[in-house]
Amino acid sequence: MSKEYEQSKIIGFTINGEPITKEDLKNRVKNASERVKSGDYITQEEVDEEIQK
Repeated sequence: MSKEYEQSKIIGFTINGEPITKEDLKNRVKNASERVKSGDYITQEEVDEEIQK
């Protein structure tokens, strides 16, 4: 199989039912990792506090 085909092959779906390819997943993971490294996230404690409001 060609590498291009493998990259565009659907490997899963979002919670909204939209297809995700291997390349999409790699990009989403890379972006999430960059956000965490830059401090752009919330802690479990912050989530718990927000729920209590």
